[in-house]
Amino acid sequence: MDITTFLTFVGLVFVLVITPGPDMLYIVTTSMASGSRSGLACVLGVAVGAYVHAVCVAFGLSAVLAASQTAYDVVRWGGAAYLVWIGLKTMFGPSVLELRGGGAQRTFAQSFRRGVLTNVMNPKAFLFCVTFYPQFASPAAGPVWSQVLIMGVVTSLMLLAVMTPISFSSGRFGRFLARNALMRVHLPKALGAVFVGLGLHLLFRTDGAGAAR
Repeated sequence: MDITTFLTFVGLVFVLVITPGPDMLYIVTTSMASGSRSGLACVLGVAVGAYVHAVCVAFGLSAVLAASQTAYDVVRWGGAAYLVWIGLKTMFGPSVLELRGGGAQRTFAQSFRRGVLTNVMNPKAFLFCVTFYPQFASPAAGPVWSQVLIMGVVTSLMLLAVMTPISFSSGRFGRFLARNALMRVHLPKALGAVFVGLGLHLLFRTDGAGAAR
């Protein structure tokens, strides 16, 4: 990849990363509710999930989603169910009243896993990557799959660079909110409702794969 193409790719990825979406929302809400440490775990998980997309594009797995409405719907329904489950657990789980308790350290692995799944189970992210990455790959520059994997590394690093300070600032804001008793009770319910809404939106959206039709 020549330098002009590379810089264009980096600039577009930066714009995409700073655009609010499900990943950023999950990082912000987790940081507010469980602290910056759990937020950082989410950031790492999202970055890993983004690289999974690159691997799938490099080896043609995303083409299945692009070509098959059934495969697309299976991933969409799974992602929607997962977001709704996260939302309900946040709203009604046993620790919803303890925004700033000791649970942050205990949930690092869980937050990381959820970050991975939230990113991976977004079919739109798959379809975007299968159309975005190949535009910047050139067979003349070497194996396309290796170029896509390198672009995946760049994307994941960009996510880490942008989302890490967001997670820490959200964690500090969460500490401020936790001093208010009403916030300790109602904020987790509000955050959970947001995820339920995201899941339902993903479930009932009517657009499909269609890339191969």
